[in-house]
Amino acid sequence: MDEAFWSSVVKRWSDASENVIKLKEELAKLEKERAAHRCHSATSSSSINGSRPPVSERPPKHSMEAQGDDRATTSTILEELEDVEIGLAKAKEEYRKLQKELAASSRTIAELTLRNQKLVQDHREEIKRLRGEFQSTLTAKRFQDFQSLMEPNEVEDASRKSRSTTTTLSISTVAGAQLVANLERQIETLKRSVEASEAEQHDMHHELLSTREKLHKAEENIRILLASIVKLQAVARYPGYTSLQHASDNSMLSPSRKSSKISFTSNKSHSRKNPIIHHSPITLQQIDLSHLPLHSSLISEKTAIKHDSATFSTPPLLREKALSRLPAISDNIPAIDALDNNFDRAFLKYILGEGAHSLIGYISGASETADKKNRVSSYLCPTLDHHPWCPSTPGQHGYIFVGLGKDKDSYKSAITRNLFVGLSKGQGKHRIFRYLGKYRVSRVEPLSCEEWATLSDETKVVYANLTYGKGNGLPSVDDILSTYESGKSRIPCVQLQCIGFDLRFYKALISSKKSERKLAQ
Repeated sequence: MDEAFWSSVVKRWSDASENVIKLKEELAKLEKERAAHRCHSATSSSSINGSRPPVSERPPKHSMEAQGDDRATTSTILEELEDVEIGLAKAKEEYRKLQKELAASSRTIAELTLRNQKLVQDHREEIKRLRGEFQSTLTAKRFQDFQSLMEPNEVEDASRKSRSTTTTLSISTVAGAQLVANLERQIETLKRSVEASEAEQHDMHHELLSTREKLHKAEENIRILLASIVKLQAVARYPGYTSLQHASDNSMLSPSRKSSKISFTSNKSHSRKNPIIHHSPITLQQIDLSHLPLHSSLISEKTAIKHDSATFSTPPLLREKALSRLPAISDNIPAIDALDNNFDRAFLKYILGEGAHSLIGYISGASETADKKNRVSSYLCPTLDHHPWCPSTPGQHGYIFVGLGKDKDSYKSAITRNLFVGLSKGQGKHRIFRYLGKYRVSRVEPLSCEEWATLSDETKVVYANLTYGKGNGLPSVDDILSTYESGKSRIPCVQLQCIGFDLRFYKALISSKKSERKLAQ
């Protein structure tokens, strides 16, 4: 194969060389003709002293055409010559590569030859050694046989031993054959068992994959059902006059906006508005006060206060450290009765909104009316069910998740608000709100993926539904949950720092509540 290849290479190289020689000869011939034409043209030009030669003295038209043909032929020949030179260069390069490969093959052959010679020499020496050992063993055996022939008794004993050994060997051979057959049968049985196990394992793997897919679908269905349940709970939880809204900034209300709406932090109530608030001003007589704690509802209040299952949930370590650096004012909080510090949501909605003028009358002190209005109208009402890091006792610091939709720019600058926290409903039908004091509200870093993972599944679904209700462009609640889990979207976070307890404001609330109960009776 190598000889045929090299012969083809040499043949191609010789053909290329001949073509080069021919092309060079044609090129020289053409260059001579071109020089003659140039000389003829120069002679004709000089004879007329710069004027155009007569038609009779001009070079013939066919000679001009011949010159053009010669030039075209020359360019074609030059191109072919360049192609030939390129091919020759490639052939030389390939020839050099083959020479290198041939040299490497020669070295490999030489190394293999030396190794083979060494192996042959070692084999010969091993044969010689074994031959010597065999000769020495054979000599010793012959000597023993000779001695045994000299002693007949020993010969008979040796023959008996030889016969018994032969019998034993035959018996052992038969038993070994049976044992081998049994082992072969066991091996075949094991092979079939292994094949059956592999097939069963393959079936189980497919079944596991299908079960995993079914489980994934079931989890998706459970998530969708949970979201639907949360929505239904949000609808069924507040059937009357109340409407939960996200905690919003109601500070500094002007007299023309006395009928402004009150914002409460919840999961789905942004899309529902109270028709009473929108259509006509609320009066005390228009509110159904039958649910206020007089008899059985008083038990509900006590139960909600005593059974506060949604107490303050400890934030992650970094958030907890940030809260620990804030000044503690628990010692400055006055002693108040927990049974008195409970307010119905409808009462807060009225007394801090349309009925704020009646509450202002209960606030003692010589402060201006505008300051009293500001103290009344500036408040937040988050719930522990939806804000697990929210404080639950007066003087406690914490966080709430506020900043979607219209609230995305809220609290970038710190402001002061009265804080009412909604306790867990427990076994009652109505949520009880507790006054915690005056708080400094400021936006902090949104929740990270790790902090999002610490929240309960119910809180995640509630907040995803709230995000979906804000219209962020994502097609479903599951997509919103995925964006929060991956970190593409982050929950906005607001820090609540307790800075005091407005005792006058609190006493005014208690007085207003007692007055309304008397009117309800």
